[in-house]
Amino acid sequence: HVGVSETDVNNEVKAYFAKELKTLKLIKDDSEVDKYYYHGVGHPLGLDVHDLRRRDKTMQENNVYTVEPGLYIKEEGIGIRIEDDVWVTKNGIINLSKDIIKTVNDIENFMNSR
Repeated sequence: HVGVSETDVNNEVKAYFAKELKTLKLIKDDSEVDKYYYHGVGHPLGLDVHDLRRRDKTMQENNVYTVEPGLYIKEEGIGIRIEDDVWVTKNGIINLSKDIIKTVNDIENFMNSR
């Protein structure tokens, strides 16, 4: 939301991933999360696909950002990165891509129906 920095959002994602990776026994310490999550949570979206930004700059009203944290488990040969595009308003965020299919079953059903 307005006033939150990308760094703050990224830190929340890293904390969540660290908790879940510990549950899966893939890491023992939070500092190990970078082995599986090695890029940022997203980027501004505008005239260019990857608009220039500073990670410490706060989100501003009427800006659009991608939310696409990726998790990659090399040992298993898998990775996942599903993008949402959100519009920051004075009252919160609006998910512009909320109706796009994202679950494994929905994606497989869609692909099998083609």
